[in-house]
Amino acid sequence: MRHLLFIVLAFIVCATVFYQVPYSRADGNNSVDKISIHMPMESERYRFDNRAWVAGIWHYVNITLNESLSPSKVTLILYKGNSIPAIKNETTYYSWEYDGTEWKDDREYGGISFIDPSKCKIAGNSYSFYIGTSSFVKNRNPDSIDYENWTLAIKVDNVELTSIPVVMEEATSSISVSRADYTLRCEPFTETTLKSSQKFLTTNTGNVPLRIFVSYNKLDSRINTSNFNMTLHVGEGLEHSIEVETTKWQPGFVSISGTIEATALYVIPTGF
Repeated sequence: MRHLLFIVLAFIVCATVFYQVPYSRADGNNSVDKISIHMPMESERYRFDNRAWVAGIWHYVNITLNESLSPSKVTLILYKGNSIPAIKNETTYYSWEYDGTEWKDDREYGGISFIDPSKCKIAGNSYSFYIGTSSFVKNRNPDSIDYENWTLAIKVDNVELTSIPVVMEEATSSISVSRADYTLRCEPFTETTLKSSQKFLTTNTGNVPLRIFVSYNKLDSRINTSNFNMTLHVGEGLEHSIEVETTKWQPGFVSISGTIEATALYVIPTGF
């Protein structure tokens, strides 16, 4: 009787949450030519036809002013609702500014900064703020991404030029995985590379970019899985194939479990 070695792989998925630079036209103001809001290396996102901003995650807010303006100070104000609240705190109000020499928070947050000056920049009449908020949006419905309606106002030399509605979302880190069970066969006592004939797909179903990893409970150093240890962008899907480096194993049956982990990127240290 001929004996074979069978290797069976199955995957467990777990997402770990700790805790773009295209422009779009500004809304209804000739002094502000363009506005965009996006996470690093991500596209601008919309919800309910308004720009989306994920709380607790770093974002670029890019502002291009009309060439007729020569401001000495540019200020961004982000606040809850349609009017500036009477009580200003990390759940209702944020403000940042560039005064011609320094990028900074325009108010105190208990020693916490929600701007990274090293990543802010100016090019001509375009201002790129690298800013964020605390993770104040809490999940009240586990079946959906919760949100709040806020407003972003743009001021030049203390004069408001325009404001736009912004949807502030809770940060959600999640992935889905297609069929990922394999049975591979090899001849006993043979050194070879087993390659899966099928692939499986991981998809970022949350609203933050993820770094994805895979590990195995057995033979981890002998299993190669493509397209891991890399960034999985929001809404993106990646295909993966598997290769197993065998050694001179005896006939038998080996069952292996793989664990896929996803870690949120660009998290503000106090964000989660």
